[in-house]
Amino acid sequence: MERRKFIIGAGALATGASAAMGTGAVTSIRGDRGYKVDVAGDGDAYVGLIGNTDSPFVSASGGTLSIDFASDTVDGGEGVNVGATEARPAFTIKNQGSETLYIQLENPLSNNDITTQASGNAASEAGITVPAGIDFQFIVVPSGDANNLSGGQFGVIGRNSVPTTGPTFGSTTGQKSIRKHPGATGYQFIEKAGHVKLAPGESVDVIARVIASEAVLNESAPSIPDTDFTVEAFSESQRVGGESIFEQESSE
Repeated sequence: MERRKFIIGAGALATGASAAMGTGAVTSIRGDRGYKVDVAGDGDAYVGLIGNTDSPFVSASGGTLSIDFASDTVDGGEGVNVGATEARPAFTIKNQGSETLYIQLENPLSNNDITTQASGNAASEAGITVPAGIDFQFIVVPSGDANNLSGGQFGVIGRNSVPTTGPTFGSTTGQKSIRKHPGATGYQFIEKAGHVKLAPGESVDVIARVIASEAVLNESAPSIPDTDFTVEAFSESQRVGGESIFEQESSE
């Protein structure tokens, strides 16, 4: 089995807002303005990405969050199991700015139909092909609820629609099903996909999950290069895709 199939790291953190443009014809306008930029680590940025370093798959070296399901471990592990492997949670997203933000995530390893390969899908970077048998999911849950899923509010971020197929719904190998808590026999089903609305000071937890089927054990299956996911935050809801997964009660 190719060891480097299951790695994804946090790279760019992008923020954006729409710009207004007038219709008047103007040769040029110049206005000198001061500007100042401070660069912060992921945990201290306006959109904070706070890694759960208690998970063996998560690190925050140099202030940058990364998630690694590929590296060998000191105890001999070399990759994920067939089924579902999770970091619960992998990280927290917190709005540390002063205005409400609509947050989405670009996930190049998403694959809504695990029975086929994904290439050039809406959430994939150019040149990355996700082989049949692999899906990487980011599941957003209310803060503190990653190990219980008791609130009933959760969904997959990084795509505009929920996974569409199996195999084996109602188990850890089902793309749309997730255990109610680690070790549980009962399952919840993913019903929402899209973005998250966070008011200033609000946060959500994110479960990182690899779904792998027997198909990926085929030696001829292509490997996936090390890649990044991108968190994007906007001040206007029309800039993000999918529905709002959920909104905190205090959100306006």
